[in-house]
Amino acid sequence: MFHFIGRVTLFYGLLCVLSLAVAQESRLTCGRRKVKSVYLIHNGIDAKAGHWPWHAAIFHRKGEQNEYACGGAVIDENTVLTAAHCIYTTRGIIPKTLVTVHLGQLDLKEKDEYTQTHSLQEIILHPKYNSSSIINDIALLKLSSHITMTKYVQPVCLWTMDSKLDTIVGRNGTIVGFGLNEQDVVSEQLKQALIGVVDPLTCIASDRSVFGTHLTSDMFCGKGQTGVSACNGDSGGGMFFEVGGKWFVRGLVSFTPLRGNTGLCDPLKHTAYTDVAKYLEWISQYIDQRVISFENDVLDIDYEEKLRLFNFGTCGVKSSTMLNDGSSWTLPWLGFVIVSGAADNLRSARCVVTLISDWYAVGPAHCKNERVHLSPVQHASKRALFNFNTCGESSSSYPMPWMGNVLSNAPFFNVSRCSVTLISDRYVNLLLTSKYLMFLSLSAYVLLGYGLESPDAECFVKNGSTLCHHPSQQRRIKNFIIHPKFDRTNDVNNIALIELLTPADTSQVNVKPICVPVTSELRTNAKRNLHVAVLSSTGNSLKTVPIRYVESVECRRQYADSKLALNLENSFCTEIANKQDAQHCFSMTEGTPLHEIRMINGVERYFLRGFKLLGSICDSKALPTVFSNAEAYLDWILYNMKYNTLEPTNA
Repeated sequence: MFHFIGRVTLFYGLLCVLSLAVAQESRLTCGRRKVKSVYLIHNGIDAKAGHWPWHAAIFHRKGEQNEYACGGAVIDENTVLTAAHCIYTTRGIIPKTLVTVHLGQLDLKEKDEYTQTHSLQEIILHPKYNSSSIINDIALLKLSSHITMTKYVQPVCLWTMDSKLDTIVGRNGTIVGFGLNEQDVVSEQLKQALIGVVDPLTCIASDRSVFGTHLTSDMFCGKGQTGVSACNGDSGGGMFFEVGGKWFVRGLVSFTPLRGNTGLCDPLKHTAYTDVAKYLEWISQYIDQRVISFENDVLDIDYEEKLRLFNFGTCGVKSSTMLNDGSSWTLPWLGFVIVSGAADNLRSARCVVTLISDWYAVGPAHCKNERVHLSPVQHASKRALFNFNTCGESSSSYPMPWMGNVLSNAPFFNVSRCSVTLISDRYVNLLLTSKYLMFLSLSAYVLLGYGLESPDAECFVKNGSTLCHHPSQQRRIKNFIIHPKFDRTNDVNNIALIELLTPADTSQVNVKPICVPVTSELRTNAKRNLHVAVLSSTGNSLKTVPIRYVESVECRRQYADSKLALNLENSFCTEIANKQDAQHCFSMTEGTPLHEIRMINGVERYFLRGFKLLGSICDSKALPTVFSNAEAYLDWILYNMKYNTLEPTNA
């Protein structure tokens, strides 16, 4: 422990939580959880086995006892990243024989079958670190034996993306460790907490005597909710961010102001973190180069496992829901993004999303007011997640039971933000939709089952028969997963995954997921039998019309003639097949699903082929309509889909 400043502590114990609700052979896999565990809707502060497999617990030998000292992060088969002051005293570097590293440990007092213990071969201190300051507070521990990679011990990815601070300011990172509780006692159980990154000026203004003189451009600052902070013993532990389904270490806990004269952390203050991204070049010379995560990393998908997330017994079948006014809802996978305060109808939808499971839906990435503008030319074990026995079926009353909407309860803005598509019984909570959805307030919600928000079933007599219209469903949005390569300047990778707070009830005939071609055998990249959802020109009835593929060269030529540059990466162009259909339909907004119709065991089922990004399919004189190619993103979708379950409530 160093005393270069009386009001700063370098942590040797971890999260101070006073109140918190909680590859291939040529490349090493990093940042991916391997456990197939149930993910609860509400996370507690206790970490689950295998959820943070890269966390390391560093112990110092004192007499006959090993005492917990710091945290760290596994970055390859024999290297742990930590803070320099964790292995340094006023007398110099701590002898390596006095340091041990525990991996996969959940309880400080007990080792289990997951825990691995390693001694050190070498301690590599940053060459510009010294005990009189907190600059360059970073070190590497080289283990004397190779780590055995298991479900509970895995390396985290180093931050190889843009190292600018504004890429993380305003975002929440996760820190984990064995932290002090409200009694200032080190927790025996590994804990986790969300910490928000703030800009340097905010940090300095919070305590000028500490941060004003010690915060540098190679650090960043963060603060949790009231009473949530890194604390004594947290040093060296990582701050982790999830990007595109992979976890990256961006920060290392370094220092925080003290609580009066106690020598303990002040949980109400900000914490400074060493910015790992600024030290990538130094780190890289000591580690296995295969662990560096490049943009073209291939996702490892267990298709057999993921298939359990989908219900192919019910997906993709049109429904036969009929309303009293004669309109019908035949596509039960359609959903709409709605913001409260606007008209509750399909034409007011901000964008369409397509239900792919009880918890997930897909759609475009520009559900907010912003639009992606084309540049002028002159400046130019997943199988188990799905049920193929029922997916993609429709009926006359509910032709597209997989469609839903995202809406908001904000005053005066009750409009659909975008549409979603159900893809399985397990995934409706997560929807693929706009990148801009992450900027929407939590008042936004998804409307499934129909454009009108009727709370109750409505029955009526038609032609001597009693027909009932099932109520629509509103679902709050819990989380957004944005495609890491989304570029709003040209519509490339315009896709995101949205998680619902509660799952859709797919037992209703008007809410069903569309079918998803999970495995490679089901991915045909078809350019035939394509149909798109539209509104009938008479009433609010949904229907599908056939469309045909337009060659990319021809499509770009037409756009170029209109002085527009078109990027068709992972997308393609279409036009309405029968010009007569264009006279009797209205195009729906962005996110409208493109269907491929297939016969499965004698049943006509609808499979998700893409969703609309640009254009008006019902305008026969318009430029070709651009659709995303859903098959290009399926592995990314599947990788990010998790097994969700509702947390049980106490009676």
